[in-house]
Amino acid sequence: MTKDMTKGFPMKIIVNFCLPLLVGSLFQQLYNMVDAIVVGKFVGNDALAAVGSTGCITFLVFGFVIGLANGFAIDFSQSFGGGNYERMRRFIGNSIILSVGFSIVLTLITVFTARPLLRLMQTPEELLDYAAVYLIIVFSALSATLFVNLINSILRAVGDSKTPLMFLIVGMLLNIGLDLLFVTVFNLAVIGVAVATVIAQILSGALCLLYIRQHHPVLRLSKNDLKPNKAMLLSLLGKGCPMAFQYSITAVGTIIVQAAVNSLGSDIVLVMSVAMRLQLFAIMPFETLGTAMASYCGQNMGARKLKRVKKGIKQAVILALICAVICFIALVFFNKPMSMLFLYEEVPDVVRLIDRYFKSTAVFYPFIALLFVFRNALQGIGYGFLPLLGGVIELGSRILITVCFVGAFGFNAVCFASPLAWILSSVFLVIVYMALRKNMHAKIRRNAIGSGNAA
Repeated sequence: MTKDMTKGFPMKIIVNFCLPLLVGSLFQQLYNMVDAIVVGKFVGNDALAAVGSTGCITFLVFGFVIGLANGFAIDFSQSFGGGNYERMRRFIGNSIILSVGFSIVLTLITVFTARPLLRLMQTPEELLDYAAVYLIIVFSALSATLFVNLINSILRAVGDSKTPLMFLIVGMLLNIGLDLLFVTVFNLAVIGVAVATVIAQILSGALCLLYIRQHHPVLRLSKNDLKPNKAMLLSLLGKGCPMAFQYSITAVGTIIVQAAVNSLGSDIVLVMSVAMRLQLFAIMPFETLGTAMASYCGQNMGARKLKRVKKGIKQAVILALICAVICFIALVFFNKPMSMLFLYEEVPDVVRLIDRYFKSTAVFYPFIALLFVFRNALQGIGYGFLPLLGGVIELGSRILITVCFVGAFGFNAVCFASPLAWILSSVFLVIVYMALRKNMHAKIRRNAIGSGNAA
């Protein structure tokens, strides 16, 4: 079911849109969490550390893919909000053309550079083979990942956050069953976990596509919709690439920090493997609000309702800060039992360092909450380049910490790499939004003119 986000009370609309997204994000993270739990419990801590050490690389590649799909969705949501469904379908058709090209290029690059990149990051030798096999298998199915995210972004653009959730749950259940089958019955270890994740994602995406054809007539494409249109291709690239590069820039910073972590030894790699998986759960509410704001702002900009855009952003900020407080409490006081979900056996030093990490970082969650709200709101409004600059600031912050402080202060410096990045980037984006509020009427007029030219 499509959802018009240009009418009704903004807070209620945002919350109702976010709830399925939040549950969906939970199940999306369970894909990775199940992999980690199965590997940690049935293969061993070295295998868990190896899979965890690939997290920043998969974040780099998958982040680019997710950012690309989310960027494409801005044109979808603005067309839908403006009531121009024919134009929306043509944008979708042109996004499919671009996705085919991107998936081919990205698959070739990532498969052949996985092992060299792991070596460049100083991955401990005892973890290298596990990590390389996992990456190569997952990246071989990168086209499926891109198209699944494209399908989900199309549905979110028209206000449907429930259908992706439904098939994500199906995929997660498949992933659990296949993980256990391949690892505990066939003894495929890390290979089994990677293959299970790929198969589950492909099947859930295929089922979602079939459902769309049956239940979303407004999204059914004709042959004409798949014809390349230069203006539309450029518009999609102009919105998709900045968002994709923004995700990638953030990931590059994470890779730099991971390389520093790898140099500190396999125990610290294990600490960060567990901590990062728990932190992914903590930031899910912020990511969800950000995704909602991109669709909400996109639809309302398309409908030329600037007051609703501003009101929605204010209410999203309130929600984000409430979530930040809840996540702080959860991870500062309950990180030990959460950590033991992953570990093959308790290692006191590892548990102690995980606790130190969250006591150092969780207090700064309000900043990452604001970062997601304002970054995605600006993208939904149509300012793709400025959020990218925020990503550059994140990258610079992480490089600063890694180059200047990790060598001298070790793990303590690693703990403050992300908070510094969150603070500087969120402050920048808030200032940018406040400065641009008066110029948004002109942005709406330009969007209206562009709609006429690209129709």
